[in-house]
Amino acid sequence: MDIGHEMKASINGVEISLIDCFVDKRGSIFTTYPIADTKYPDFVADKFSISKYGTLRGLHGDENTGKLIFCAYGKIQLAIVDARQDSSTFKQVDVFVLETNEESNSIIAIWVPEGCLNGHLVLSDVAVFYYQWTHSYDLSKQLTIRFDDKELQIPWLLDPVIMSDRDLTAKTMKEVF
Repeated sequence: MDIGHEMKASINGVEISLIDCFVDKRGSIFTTYPIADTKYPDFVADKFSISKYGTLRGLHGDENTGKLIFCAYGKIQLAIVDARQDSSTFKQVDVFVLETNEESNSIIAIWVPEGCLNGHLVLSDVAVFYYQWTHSYDLSKQLTIRFDDKELQIPWLLDPVIMSDRDLTAKTMKEVF
């Protein structure tokens, strides 16, 4: 897969990496970190979410935490929003579809810089969303923005079926900024 032609990020600091997987009759195996020639800081937490079809999680983030994101299994739509007021790409949105299965010979990693929000929508029966954080989770510092904020115009591929109360009652960008 040539990600240079298929996936591009418009938000400052968002990076896309392609990681090779070893595949044989048993399935596949890959190493997520360290990625060769990495520029990423040290990670303090590895997190997984396993979600069912139609689950939407996000948009979440904070000003201190960078995240290295993977779809470890299944298919998701990932949305990233620049919430850094001092950024030239403030309020811009990047959207990617990530898919990995036991026959995948590569996996895509997306670096989401500090101050950006991310959310993902599950497009397969089940998906494993895996991400590494540069800072520990602190709910008091978390920013949550509505997934359907009209100002952002995120082109979700389907209507979410399952969401948390936190995401359903989130504010819009205009209400926060």
